[in-house]
Amino acid sequence: MLVQCKDVMLRALLAGIFLLSSEAGWAQVDVLLPDSSSNAVTLRVQQFIDDLKTLEKDCHDVIMVKDASQLQESQVSAYEWRIKSMDEKLQTFNSCWNTYFLAQQYEIAAHDDLMERVAQLDVLKQAVTDSIAARKNDCAALRDFLASEAFIMPLDTTYKRLYSRASKLSLIAKAAPMLEKLKASEQMTFADVSAHYTKAKEAVGLMPVLAPRMAALDEKYISLKAMSEKIQAMAYKPFIQRIKDYLLGFAAVAILLLFFNLLVSRLMAVKKAYKSMKQYKNLLKTNEQENYPTI
Repeated sequence: MLVQCKDVMLRALLAGIFLLSSEAGWAQVDVLLPDSSSNAVTLRVQQFIDDLKTLEKDCHDVIMVKDASQLQESQVSAYEWRIKSMDEKLQTFNSCWNTYFLAQQYEIAAHDDLMERVAQLDVLKQAVTDSIAARKNDCAALRDFLASEAFIMPLDTTYKRLYSRASKLSLIAKAAPMLEKLKASEQMTFADVSAHYTKAKEAVGLMPVLAPRMAALDEKYISLKAMSEKIQAMAYKPFIQRIKDYLLGFAAVAILLLFFNLLVSRLMAVKKAYKSMKQYKNLLKTNEQENYPTI
């Protein structure tokens, strides 16, 4: 009985080889293949598609920043670890799918519905790849923003010290080389500030949830820029020239205050005249006078 079974199997194998070598082999093989074989491949390909859909959903949900005020570097590190895990899952999926596709490529090529499912799978795979790449960019943006914030925000003390030292050096003629050296150092520092600030703005473009924290960074950047301009404007001036500059500045402030007071007085006078005119018109209406003089 066993010998007969082996003989039957051998004949079937030889018949299959013959059919594959003939011109109409694919059509005949398709007829001879049982439905269960095609169904099994269909189910397996659909399982691959379902796995991709699950991975795509996980990729979209991997970064959830609801309150940027509480964002810390440890949280970004957790996001990076999850994204790395998603990337590894995709690589494992690609390996498994490529192996399976090579094993079943003839079966898949023989059925239009399987080819359609494979095309759908390729589209999903590209979507997952793009999603993972986008999440990596988002994570890089979060890290760049935190790095920029950590660099810029504590610089108040540094700039106050630079300004104080520059002011003292500007009082001494012989200290001019030291002052120029300090200004050059400050210029390099502010170049780093500007670079970090630009990265932070780009990060907010990718992650708008960071906008509230960017407002504080904007304010700090403007303050540091103003301080930098003052330091760069520092130069040695004789004592008499400093007195003249102070007096001119004081006079300019006095003139501005005088002009402002005059403007306020004019506005109050106009407001008072308008109020008097309105009261006069109301009085004429009360007396039921149709023709009344206009001001």
